Amino acid sequence: MYHYVYRITNTKENIHYYGVRSSKVHPKKDLGVKYFSSSTDEEFIKDQKENKHTSKYKYKVIKMFTNRISANIMEVYLHKKYNVSINEKFYNKNNSGHIKPNTLGMVTVLDKRDNKTKSVTMKDFNKYEYYVGVSTNKVNVLDTRDNKTKSVSKEDYNKNDYYVGSTTGYVTVLDTRDNKTKQVSKEDYDKYDYYVGSTTGMTPAIDKDGNKYYVSKDDRRIKSGELFHPSKLLKTINNGETSKRVAPELVDKYLENGWVLGTLVTKPNFSIGTKFMNKDGKRKRVHLDKIEEAKLDGWELGLPKFICPYCNKKGAGSSMHLYHFENCKEKV
Repeated sequence: MYHYVYRITNTKENIHYYGVRSSKVHPKKDLGVKYFSSSTDEEFIKDQKENKHTSKYKYKVIKMFTNRISANIMEVYLHKKYNVSINEKFYNKNNSGHIKPNTLGMVTVLDKRDNKTKSVTMKDFNKYEYYVGVSTNKVNVLDTRDNKTKSVSKEDYNKNDYYVGSTTGYVTVLDTRDNKTKQVSKEDYDKYDYYVGSTTGMTPAIDKDGNKYYVSKDDRRIKSGELFHPSKLLKTINNGETSKRVAPELVDKYLENGWVLGTLVTKPNFSIGTKFMNKDGKRKRVHLDKIEEAKLDGWELGLPKFICPYCNKKGAGSSMHLYHFENCKEKV
């Protein structure tokens, strides 16, 4: 794998994009050839592809690394140095790293192309007509064709009968068959016992005779065991590839289609009798009888170690990311 930090420059407008990339092919055959950044700015990506054989965009590999973590650290440093999230000379909309995205100058909109809510810059909001304010002439509805909640224009809501107010004629319930919250018609809610009203702090429960209840999670009967969650009655089945839990009344149907009772036999644990070794930022498991041979080849016992750029402490990746790098107490 090739791990590298790159910069893309619009030579006409002098606007840049800093990013990090891991690729199986060399950057010369990747960046600007088949990879055009991870930017969420679709116009930026599209323009690069359309000008692929012109000099409008310049691609530069800032530095290559032997591992992704080191490359990420470099990207975080550059994003912070130029504060790319609010710098008008950069396409980047967020600073990378263990920090919350900078929302200064951002606005929540509805993208009419895919009907999804997004956060974009004021510049993009004013530039593209397919971005509309989420509260501008919009209403939350339930689309009865696919039973999904959507945000549509008031004009569409009044024009189409299949759009109904998200609470009109529907009720939010917990489906005890799969323990998921759904919106169903009041007719179905009254018809099927497996639908129970969904309320924060409440939970479905049954007693030993199968009677269903919907009680507070702190109900004394839950704590005493008199009532218990319906999932305890679910049966575990598998088809040789995957396992899942289903209601007892559905078991026979699955058995007829080749499923069997019981959990899927897990694969053997190949990590037994091995130890982690590292070399040049890479890691692998090595069998105990091969450790000395690996040492002769330059491998060391343990996980790869990384150095915090702020306090110079050296440690394993997970611990360093938790307490160092952008979370380091020595960081100015």
